[in-house]
Amino acid sequence: MRRFFLGIALTLVLAPPSPAEEPFGAFAVPTNEWPDPNFFIQDANGTTTSINDSLTGTIPSIRVTGYTTGSRTVTVYTASTSGLLVGQYLSFAAPCDRALTATLLQIQSIVPDTSFKVTLEYPSGVPSATGACLATLVQHGDVSGRGGGQVTSNVMRFANGALFPNFWISSRPAHTRLFRSGAHALIVRKATDAPEFIYWNASDPAMRAGTKRSFGAAVYVAGGAGASARAYINNGAMILGPGTATAAARTWVSVYDDVPSGAQTYQEGVALYGPAGSTFAIGEFESAPYPTALPDGSFSTPRAQTLVSLASISPYAGATFRFPASGGFDVNMGQASNLQITGGVTYMIGDLEGESTTVPAALSVRSPASPTLYGPIVHQVVGTSGRLGNPLYYGFASGDWPMRNNHLFMYGAANTTWKYVSWDIQAFMLLAGP
Repeated sequence: MRRFFLGIALTLVLAPPSPAEEPFGAFAVPTNEWPDPNFFIQDANGTTTSINDSLTGTIPSIRVTGYTTGSRTVTVYTASTSGLLVGQYLSFAAPCDRALTATLLQIQSIVPDTSFKVTLEYPSGVPSATGACLATLVQHGDVSGRGGGQVTSNVMRFANGALFPNFWISSRPAHTRLFRSGAHALIVRKATDAPEFIYWNASDPAMRAGTKRSFGAAVYVAGGAGASARAYINNGAMILGPGTATAAARTWVSVYDDVPSGAQTYQEGVALYGPAGSTFAIGEFESAPYPTALPDGSFSTPRAQTLVSLASISPYAGATFRFPASGGFDVNMGQASNLQITGGVTYMIGDLEGESTTVPAALSVRSPASPTLYGPIVHQVVGTSGRLGNPLYYGFASGDWPMRNNHLFMYGAANTTWKYVSWDIQAFMLLAGP
C-alpha cells in the first residue's frame, strides 16, 4: 500500500463533452458495475460512534435510567432521546444486562424524552435485572486514522500509507437526503493535508484494459478550508475528471478514460483535497463502460449483483439456543451481524452448521415473507452422547439462505437445543434497494 501513488505521473486529459454538449440519451448508460453502491455489506471494519446530522462531530451517548426485564421486547427509559431515530442501531455498554450488550440493537419505536423499544436477538436471552448505563448510536466505520485501507471488501481508502481517511457509512436521513438516491452515504474525513482517495481497486485490472471506462459520483463538501473533490481513474497514470466539487451542495463529478490495452492497474474513485479534518459526504457511485464522462442522473442500483465478502461473515459464531414451542424465531441480520449485513440481500450464500443435543434433528431457515422460500436443511443424524463440541458430529448444510428486508426466520423442532451454531457466509445476492 505504501507505493499506491508514489512515482505515478499526473496526466490531465482534455475535458470530454459536457452533458449539455452530449445530451443524456445519446449513449445508453449500461448497468452500474460499482460493487454494492448502497454499502449493504459492510464487512471489512467495525462500528464507531455515529456522526451527527450536521457532519461536525459525533452524537453523544444516551443515558439509560432503566429498562424492562423478562422479555425479548425491551422498553428502555431515558430522559433524552436526542439523536435517536427508528431504524438506527445502538451499542449498550456494561453494566447493562448481558442480554442488551450481546449484539447491536435496532431502535423499533420512540416516545420522545421518555423511552424507546428494542427487540433482542433470540440467542441473547432476556434481561433479568434493570439498571442505569449508557447506549451509543453507532455506524459502520473507522475513525482511528489507521486500521488499513479497507472500507468494504471492494472499496478502499488511502492517505499516505501510515494514516488513512476516517469514514462512516450512514443511513441517517439527514445524510442520505443530500443525494438523489441511495440507502447509505459514505462520510469521509481527511487524516492528512495531502490528497486522499476513496476508490474501487479492480481485482483483475486486465478486465478493464483496452476498454472505455467512466466513473461518477455525487459529492457534498461539508467542511474544510478550500476543500474540494474530483473524480479520477488510475490506469498507471492518474486521470482527473473536469468537474470539481467545492460546495456544501450535491455536486456531480465524473471522469472518462480510454484505458490502454497494456494497463496493469485499474482504479477509479474520488480524490479528496484540503486540510486534515476536511469532511465530505459521497454517494451515487456509478461505474460503467461508457465513451464519455457519465452525465448526472446516470446512477443506478445494480440488479442481481453478487458480492463476495473479504472474509466469511458469521452472524452466529458458536451460538447456543433452545427452540421455542412455536418451533422458530426471527433473526434481525443487522443486529446479529453487528451491522455487517444491513439490507438489500435476497440470499446469503454459504454454510450453516451446528450440533443438536437431541438426534435426529434438523435446523433450517426460511424467508419471513410470502411466498415463503426455504433454505437448505441442516441434518444431525449421528449420536452425540459424550461427543458434544466435536466437529465430526456437527450437522451442516451449504447453499442459498433467503432473507427479506434484512430478516430471516430460523426454524427447527420445538424445544430442541442446538449448540455451536455458526454461519460461514462468503457471498451475497443483492436485489433490493433504491
